[in-house]
Amino acid sequence: MDKAETAELPGNDASWYRALLEEDGTNNAAEDVDNLDPPPSDLPAFTPPTIVTVEPHNEQVDTGEVDSAGIADSDESSTNDEVDANLAAAADEALRTDQHSTEIATPRIDTNIEQPAAAGTLEPEPTTDPYLTPVERKLSPGERSSEMVGQLWTASAHEGPIDGWAPDDMDRAISSKRSFRWTPVIAFTIVVALVVVGLVLLPTITRNRANNHRNMMTAALDALRGELPDTQTSLEIATEPDSTTTNLGDLSTQLTALSAKASAVDGAGRASLPSTPPLTSSQPIDELAPIQKRLEPLAATALTIQQRIAGLVEYRMLMNNFLVLPDLPTEADAATQSDLRVAMASAQAESASILADLPEDVSLSEHTALARQINESFATWQVDYLEALRTQDTATAEMLVADLTAQLNELDAQLVTPLAQIRRQTDTDLIDLARSIDEVIGLALGQVPAP
Repeated sequence: MDKAETAELPGNDASWYRALLEEDGTNNAAEDVDNLDPPPSDLPAFTPPTIVTVEPHNEQVDTGEVDSAGIADSDESSTNDEVDANLAAAADEALRTDQHSTEIATPRIDTNIEQPAAAGTLEPEPTTDPYLTPVERKLSPGERSSEMVGQLWTASAHEGPIDGWAPDDMDRAISSKRSFRWTPVIAFTIVVALVVVGLVLLPTITRNRANNHRNMMTAALDALRGELPDTQTSLEIATEPDSTTTNLGDLSTQLTALSAKASAVDGAGRASLPSTPPLTSSQPIDELAPIQKRLEPLAATALTIQQRIAGLVEYRMLMNNFLVLPDLPTEADAATQSDLRVAMASAQAESASILADLPEDVSLSEHTALARQINESFATWQVDYLEALRTQDTATAEMLVADLTAQLNELDAQLVTPLAQIRRQTDTDLIDLARSIDEVIGLALGQVPAP
């Protein structure tokens, strides 16, 4: 120890005092201590510091007071050994208190009280160097001992490691973050999504499916309903007795369109109803069942009308080629007779084929039977006619030609009644079909209450 520091109390370890005694001898230190005057009696008694020991895990430790009565209330006749022992005990107690991180609460000694000067203390020798202070010069062991004793009197209480500590403000970037678990948030989000899907989206999906199927059915019905007026026109042409083969042939386009639209309605009636999503009511889809059941009869009726008109057109076009004969003269030479024989045989064969291909219709059954009868009798007629020409029997030939012409005219006349009957029946069916389609469309749109 070359220099003694007066600004700060040395450590709590009492070894510093023993070192001083060993450096200059025990006797010299004892003499210096003997020369110390006792503190004046008016000085306040030294109050021992209260020691609070803080143990780990926040356990409360009883406090104790350091027995320093020997220091404060020592008699003037106390020996130097007792003073040294008291000082060493106080230093050791302070060391233990620091090692256990204790909080010492003790009243501060008033430093303004004039401390008694140690007897025999040497005054600092003046120095010739103006820049050196008395502290910077080398002190004798006795002076160092006196200085240290004075520091013990003026020492302040030891402050613990956490005295005066206060928490700093947390950084804003750190305090703004929140640590939480994402699993509950994700689970809650999934539950909310399922509830929304179950309560909002799934019923909406059901209604959309029902509306789409409903729109498909009403669109097919609207298309068929719009084709019925043109069908009435086709029916009029097909049942007109004076209609030509060309007029009848032009009806095929319209009748094909009617068949296609009737098939669309039939397909809509046979289509499966859309499925109902889980956890939703099937009422919107169930309401389509009675509508769908009525589509198939409507389609069947439309197809029946179309087939009857088309069959009538085909019947009339075939019958226009029935027994198409060349001019039948009452007189003819051998070559003409030969040509007539070939032409009449061909007409009979073709007529037989036509009769086999005629479509069946209850209203045309009598007319068909009459045509077969005429064709069968034509085989005998042509033999008699050719024989009259060969024998130049003009009267017989004229009679045979008139008879055949009358039969053919009768066949045409017999067609007027069936045509009128077909027109009346089919027109009634068309009107009923239009009314039924309008009713089903109104039911699909909610304009007509369900039966």
